Amino acid sequence: IEDFTGFKCKNCPDAATELEAIENLYEGKIVGIGVHVGYFATPGGDFITDFRTDAGEDLDAFFGASLSGLPVGLINRMGYPNALSQHTDWASTVSDIINQEATVAITISDNGNQITVQAKELSTISGNLKLVVCITEDGVIDKQIVDNIVMNDYEHNHVLRKHLNGTWGTDVSLTNEYTTFDFSYTLDSS
Repeated sequence: IEDFTGFKCKNCPDAATELEAIENLYEGKIVGIGVHVGYFATPGGDFITDFRTDAGEDLDAFFGASLSGLPVGLINRMGYPNALSQHTDWASTVSDIINQEATVAITISDNGNQITVQAKELSTISGNLKLVVCITEDGVIDKQIVDNIVMNDYEHNHVLRKHLNGTWGTDVSLTNEYTTFDFSYTLDSS
């Protein structure tokens, strides 16, 4: 679930709470990404941390998230390219698809500054496949508007920090045997 958000968005904490509830309900099956975009993510005044990323801005420009009014999100990018949905619909959408049989098996491991992804087809897939590898950060304490009040110690989770292979990922071809993809990265010390 890609959650388009911003620290000056008073309704965005509700979406973050919804995302956390869905992750807890389907433990280990949901990956949340907090994509900070648009006006509500632009630093200014007391809000000095810049959570925005180039990839997040690209996604916002393509999907029109900040034009739709935050918070909105994408679930598996279903309905692409018109895939945005309201956070109040996320739980029912996830419930509808969570038990579908997987078509791809993926394992992810990291070692130092390298991420290894292994993927294989579980059933025949038609169309082009893309692999997008990104890094998120949990437990970032910073400002957030909650119910029209500025909280100085809000915990931001799922914060998108970096796409390792470009905004739109890498074209991949899979078979019924695992294919390995390696990605090296360096994180900004901040």
